[in-house]
Amino acid sequence: MSVTSLIGIVAIGAGCLSLRRGWSGSHKSTLRRLWVIAGWLLIAAGLYVYVMLYGAERGAALMLCVLGIAAFGVVAFSYSRKPIRKSAARAPLAPSIRGSRVWAGFIRFLLAGPVSFIAATGIGLAIAIQAPMNEADRLILGGSLVPFLWGGGMAWTLADDKVIRAMIVLLGAGAAGFAIATV
Repeated sequence: MSVTSLIGIVAIGAGCLSLRRGWSGSHKSTLRRLWVIAGWLLIAAGLYVYVMLYGAERGAALMLCVLGIAAFGVVAFSYSRKPIRKSAARAPLAPSIRGSRVWAGFIRFLLAGPVSFIAATGIGLAIAIQAPMNEADRLILGGSLVPFLWGGGMAWTLADDKVIRAMIVLLGAGAAGFAIATV
């Protein structure tokens, strides 16, 4: 790592800290504006350093990676736990009160994992094979949708109270996707 690259990292990190301080709301409005402007200027300076070092395309991509890591670090290290007020100490409402049946938990596990994956794959294949687009767009869209559909199927299965409804919808969506893909 070169010294110039390290200067870019420090500028981006300082920019994130400055933005955090400006957005925290503990200063006068003019001082807050100055912190925010300084933060964006430091981030722009970091972008300039990375573009000069690595070129426009690679430098911008590297700067965005460093910006994400720096912002995560600022948020992680400035975390503070506030005491709970008496009025907010009530228990949160549960979305449902489920019984502790082992077989229902096992079925939820199967539906959230492999069955959701099969349904997402079926829909992704149907889009990758039958969507009215050029071949590259179909493949990219179909392949990119599979993880999102799988995650959505998992979340919905685990949040829904009716296991049978989730099973019917997931199996139906998977069967329809594979049927459309094979036509």
